[in-house]
Amino acid sequence: MSVHNGRRYLGRAIESIQNQTFRDFEFLIVNDASTDGSGGVCRRYADSDSRIRVLSNSSTRGLAFSLNKAWSVSKGTYLARMDADDVSLHDRFEKEIEYLEDHPEIGLVGCFFREMDGEGTVSEVVSDFPTEPAVLQWRLFLENPIPHPCVMMRRSIFEQMGGYDERWSISQDYDFFVRSSRITRLSNVPEVLYHRRVHDGSVTCTRNEEQRLAALSISQGAIEFALEDRVSYPLVETIWDRTLSSCKSAVEVSAVLHRLCNHILSQPRWTADERRILCDFVTTKLFYYLRPHLQKPATWPLVARIARLSPTVMWRLAYGWSRRRVTELQRR
Repeated sequence: MSVHNGRRYLGRAIESIQNQTFRDFEFLIVNDASTDGSGGVCRRYADSDSRIRVLSNSSTRGLAFSLNKAWSVSKGTYLARMDADDVSLHDRFEKEIEYLEDHPEIGLVGCFFREMDGEGTVSEVVSDFPTEPAVLQWRLFLENPIPHPCVMMRRSIFEQMGGYDERWSISQDYDFFVRSSRITRLSNVPEVLYHRRVHDGSVTCTRNEEQRLAALSISQGAIEFALEDRVSYPLVETIWDRTLSSCKSAVEVSAVLHRLCNHILSQPRWTADERRILCDFVTTKLFYYLRPHLQKPATWPLVARIARLSPTVMWRLAYGWSRRRVTELQRR
């Protein structure tokens, strides 16, 4: 965990780790040159709990540097993340370790969470994410589907990746996940194990546009790496914003996403079930992207190519669409 001037919520965050049902851990906290007394708070907790170790930066170095610093001296088989203003539920470590033990093919895992406000009021809405590794890899091209603060990974993956790329002052997690997905499977525990705080001082609020631009740049690089082809920045923006109002934009976006699906399918590491799940998912998504324009001939060649991913799913979707179209025409 790294903290920079996070004293207001810091104690609750630390206590949520201390109170984990899984007890065998070391808690490395990097004080990133805080000026609000956060360092003193960390030291007080460390004085009463031998599992806590506080590291300090002499100047503000940012999240990527601080996490790399912590993990360079860590000893654990698994590495877990935590933010200084959030709360991990008491069984988070237990459930994430159990998931990794039960799924040796998974190298990194997140979980579902609920948001809470600055006063600690927790939303009833569950933020859920893909759990199927092949689907998650496809979704990585058009969003970040893994919540960084509640990630746990195998140490071997982190070392193989060489840690976070410190050139990214923000969205370094998304860059790390994209690179990791090339060497291992990623997933999410399908349970709420975390409460993520959203308040006026959180990165989501203070650096939202900067975060978005960085993510778009990372996404563009990931897509071009996978396809071995140039992709325009405006097209990546359209993919992320899902602004598919015109037939042209819907076809362009769906064509790129179809190619990315085929790129994933070309990798021999996926099982037959994983391939089927990915094909069913992508077929459904792309059909709904193209559905408003299906009466236009420009969509038909692409629809035919998409149908080959999952003919049964496409037939079912197309049948439902045609029935609705007939009903609409009859009403007119």
